[in-house]
Amino acid sequence: MAQMITEMDMAKSHVSSGTSAPMPGNILPAQFLVAGSVTAQSTADRGGGFSIGSGATALNLGHSNGDIELDIRLIDTRTSAIVAAFKVHRKMSTNNVGLTTNVSGVSLGPNAFFNTPLGKATDAALSDAVVQIAKALAALPWRGQVVKYDSGTVWANAGGEGGINVGDRFSVERVGESLTDPATGEVLKENMVELGVVTITNVEDKIAWGSYQATVAGDPARGDFLVMQPR
Repeated sequence: MAQMITEMDMAKSHVSSGTSAPMPGNILPAQFLVAGSVTAQSTADRGGGFSIGSGATALNLGHSNGDIELDIRLIDTRTSAIVAAFKVHRKMSTNNVGLTTNVSGVSLGPNAFFNTPLGKATDAALSDAVVQIAKALAALPWRGQVVKYDSGTVWANAGGEGGINVGDRFSVERVGESLTDPATGEVLKENMVELGVVTITNVEDKIAWGSYQATVAGDPARGDFLVMQPR
């Protein structure tokens, strides 16, 4: 990100030029961020391990456990609200067989981190987290924005690549009031005003548009929200 911003600063300062020069204000924002932390982890070797060999080279045999717990939060970047939070926990045990040796005086361990019990538990926990994140996002209604409104037609900022189909219906909504925490400024609740409904009639890869039917006085504006209605 820092390198991209540097390129934009160069274009803004006319150090670089041309129609392909990156300009500030064009980076697509993320709708959600995933934040996480390791809340518990442990690794332990159980008895019975031994080594065969001596000196610089030895065959290592043993048994060990790895245990990890992750705390995951899914955050709406526009409001900073946490829309989902969950924990994932994994415990792994394994029999270890490895060779410890050295080449030209450099010691080489038998396994990388993700081949250890703790590493395998971490890998499995991350996979579990991805599944939980996908479920959390799938439970949220799709929300896009109005690109343009003209003479009864609304253009949306997503198309076929975003899963939009002809016949889909969207509520056109606008933020009426934001209730914020007076101490932190965090958005606690947004009261949305429904303006009308758009029915998609045309879909391209990155954009879609359709006919608009108003439910209150006033036209949609660029930036108003589109919330998918149940099929």
